Amino acid sequence: MKKSFTTGLSRKNLAAYSSMAGTFLLLHTSAQGQVGYTDLDPDETLNPLDVYDLDMDNNGDIDFTFNFTTFTLPDFFYTVAYHSVYFDGLFNVMKIYPTPGNGVVAYPLSTTGGATLAYAEALNAGADIDGGQAFYTNSAIYMGAFLSVKDYPGVGSNYQFYTFGAWPGKTGKFVGVRFEGDGNEYYGWVRVSVNNDDLEITIDDYAYLSTPETAIEAGQLPTAIHNIDPSQLNVYANGNIINIGVNELNTTSADVNVYDIQGRVVYSNGLNMSGMQITLDAVATGTYTVKITTAEGANYAKRVLINQ
Repeated sequence: MKKSFTTGLSRKNLAAYSSMAGTFLLLHTSAQGQVGYTDLDPDETLNPLDVYDLDMDNNGDIDFTFNFTTFTLPDFFYTVAYHSVYFDGLFNVMKIYPTPGNGVVAYPLSTTGGATLAYAEALNAGADIDGGQAFYTNSAIYMGAFLSVKDYPGVGSNYQFYTFGAWPGKTGKFVGVRFEGDGNEYYGWVRVSVNNDDLEITIDDYAYLSTPETAIEAGQLPTAIHNIDPSQLNVYANGNIINIGVNELNTTSADVNVYDIQGRVVYSNGLNMSGMQITLDAVATGTYTVKITTAEGANYAKRVLINQ
């Protein structure tokens, strides 16, 4: 994704992606509503000083901002019960900033000056995200922090590593969110992994339920995505070429359509059951949606990044 720099931070902005790109993944799930699902391809990786804007329903409005900051602690000693700790390491802090009116499933840590410090929960797959959860709307919700220090229990020194919050070291867990749209409130999830060693936050995908005030499960996907077994298709982009691998797809025929971020068709053809490559010469660099529909009505959709 294209980066721009604001106040010294690398900003990765999803707001430029239109609602049409995500609409193709808004598929029927049940009588409760529809799941609007977005699979980031490639996954979004944040390193220290990166900022990432997340638009849950791809309508052009930023709903949440993920922030990863880092700074070096000043040298000082802190002693507890004759045990001295020398701070001279990096302090890396992860936060989520909800747009006013939106919230994150979190738990309170402390209250200072009337403001509650809250840490985002790391939810397991299948956890309910609804009005029964505790949503915090603070200007910043902490995901966690990494802290490395020199420990001086006596003679000599050793570096120690400390973590705070629910997220450091977690893989494939979910942030539960609530956001406003059209005067209504919607529930959703964001799948995130946090790597302590490489100091990385990876955002894989996200989804929301299109029916207001209706619960969604962490990791819940549109049922129609599974109408085509993911193992039967392998869709990815390399430069301006979209590669489609087919592995015993159970259908008599299928169509392939590629849409730009305005929802316009830039390619349309039948699917070659032996696999195929689509070269997009006359399109701009950006995100496109590949949609495959079988003769039986099963659907598959994936967003890819085209580079010219």
